[in-house]
Amino acid sequence: MGGIVTNQIKMWKRLLTASIFIICFSSRSYAAGWNCQWRYLQENGQPVQGWQQLEWQGDLDWYYFDPNGFMQRGWQLIGEKWYYFYESGQMADGEAEIGGRKVQFEQGVLIDPPNDEAHRKASYARDERTEAEILQAEEKIRQAVEYCNQGETPYEKAYRICEWMKEHLYYDLNGPYDVVGALNAGGTICEGYAVVYREIADRMGFYCEKIVSRKMNHAWNFIVVDGMEYYTDVTWEDGGNQLFNMLLGEEIERTHTIEAVQHQSQF
Repeated sequence: MGGIVTNQIKMWKRLLTASIFIICFSSRSYAAGWNCQWRYLQENGQPVQGWQQLEWQGDLDWYYFDPNGFMQRGWQLIGEKWYYFYESGQMADGEAEIGGRKVQFEQGVLIDPPNDEAHRKASYARDERTEAEILQAEEKIRQAVEYCNQGETPYEKAYRICEWMKEHLYYDLNGPYDVVGALNAGGTICEGYAVVYREIADRMGFYCEKIVSRKMNHAWNFIVVDGMEYYTDVTWEDGGNQLFNMLLGEEIERTHTIEAVQHQSQF
């Protein structure tokens, strides 16, 4: 289902978008093919659904359509796996640059990037935790998820993750920074804030990563909600500045340097 993203495909994306734009103004719809509502119609005029490998100007690419036949864009959770679709609808594959970050896909499925040294240290700390400590942390995560799920929309639920953490964690330069240690001690550093945020988001079904900047000596989070990408820095938000919860990419880039993402599953 595709290969490494190249400049040729990037150019192709622009051509595809422009071509469909022209179609929308030249013809309202037609029996078979794309129409101006970003649907792909069959010969009988009915829109396709689900996965479709479609041809455009001699090239085949993978697309995904919702139950109403609308082409999907951005991050999508399909069959418990994460995919990314460009604005033109094409599925990302191989190595792709998305939002200034290099992301790896295999047959369109997101591949977790390798852990960095700080993440390995967190894993070592995790292995030393007792069963009682882990159960204590699990209860705190359960409480966090319960609180966050009181939000009415996915955005509100994700927004409440930072709110819960501000009430239950505080900055401590000497505090533990693995998930279990940070939750149980209460005090932690930016690494601890970031891994706890990601753990809660993971349990709620969001695609979430930890962002690491060695230049800033800092960590924060990236989260996908309804196909949109947001950034949250709980550490800075907890420091009294109320401007770092669920920011868009262009907003977080005013103050943060994005260098790499790391993923860690359940502790």
